[in-house]
Amino acid sequence: MEPTFAKELQKYTAKQVRAFRNWLKPDPQDSTTKKVLKAIYKGFVVLILIALSPVLALILTVAFLAAF
Repeated sequence: MEPTFAKELQKYTAKQVRAFRNWLKPDPQDSTTKKVLKAIYKGFVVLILIALSPVLALILTVAFLAAF
C-alpha cells in the first residue's frame, strides 16, 4: 500500500519539529558564555518564526475583522 500525501506530510513535519527541538537544546560541552550567546540568537529565531507564523496571522486577521 502506497503512503498517502497526508501521512508523508505528517512524517515530514514531525521530523522537522524534532530537528528544531534538538537545535534549540543547549550543547553541554559549550562554555557558559557561548551558551548564553546561542540562547539569545536562538531566541530571536524563535520570535521571528512565531511572528511569521500563518496561524498567528490568521488569528490577528480574525481579531481585526471582529473589531468591526
